[in-house]
Amino acid sequence: MKKTSHLRLPTFEIGQKVWLNNKNLPLYRKYRKLMPKREGPFEIIDKKSPVVFKLRLPPQWKIHDTFHASLLVPHTENFLYGQHHERPPPDLDEGEETYEVEAIVKHKLIRNRFHYFVKWEGYLTSENTWEPSENLEKATDILRQYKRLHRLP
Repeated sequence: MKKTSHLRLPTFEIGQKVWLNNKNLPLYRKYRKLMPKREGPFEIIDKKSPVVFKLRLPPQWKIHDTFHASLLVPHTENFLYGQHHERPPPDLDEGEETYEVEAIVKHKLIRNRFHYFVKWEGYLTSENTWEPSENLEKATDILRQYKRLHRLP
């Protein structure tokens, strides 16, 4: 077996933000070649060992949240262009938080009800969520276009 002691891994601390290499992630995109090479940035919430870290991942990602340091890249803010991925605040509609739908990516049928995979305006694609049609009452135009395009009832 080849010795890899010459490998220099970056050191990370709890609370630091990092990019996660997505080569082993089960991402649902048509063309992997056109995807970004990293997801994030994510916050390190625990240091299991000098080379293994636990990240705060989006709750809809149903994957293990612990990664080797070789899959992580330090995140640095670029103040020339502003912060990366600032999330827009939700709109308040009759005291209820609402978010704007950018696009509907795909759909599936669960217990005879359509659920749609929604890309939210101003959020990363990693934060897309499955939503039942009842939650898309404010996005009637986008939902109507998607149904027409995919010939759904």
